[in-house]
Amino acid sequence: MVRNLFAAAAVVGLAGSALASVTLNAAITADDYFTAFISTSPTLQGVSFLSAENYFINHFGSAVLPEAGTYYLHVIAGDRGNQRMFIGDFTLDSPDATFLNGTQSLLTNTADWSVSSEGLGLNMVQPVVQPSGWGAPGPGISPNASYLWHPQQPTIAYFSTPITVVPAPGYLAAGLLGLATLARRSRR
Repeated sequence: MVRNLFAAAAVVGLAGSALASVTLNAAITADDYFTAFISTSPTLQGVSFLSAENYFINHFGSAVLPEAGTYYLHVIAGDRGNQRMFIGDFTLDSPDATFLNGTQSLLTNTADWSVSSEGLGLNMVQPVVQPSGWGAPGPGISPNASYLWHPQQPTIAYFSTPITVVPAPGYLAAGLLGLATLARRSRR
């Protein structure tokens, strides 16, 4: 019976973590350069999936979120002159994943992003909207996205927003069915 309970716990554990991977798609530009990362830590960069230096062109990339959990989309942006901005349009390809706004779509805005001048996860504050001196954001980025930067206008800004991925309901149901089957066998 103890062996069956361990087996049941293993089935539920595997079912709870099982997930068809989620893909994050990004369209980003920054004045002057940026690197985008996916991390499981609010303070560590994680894995870089998109980097560029030309702010007149929108850059496109994607990253895979392989399992249930909390992820952080980090964008480190830098500027070499007076015009400073980061702008982006992001989507998730699964209803099992959501941005801070509770949806599968996220634009740069002041409500769902935080920014630091010191490093990822350090003294994060609400970003400010920059004047749109660059004009419309161009193909792939919604005109509703905001140009963001840190309120104190540092040369480098560290932007972050969380992403939550939950186990697909089908996987959890399969785990619970397995648990019920094992429990029924152990009573016999």
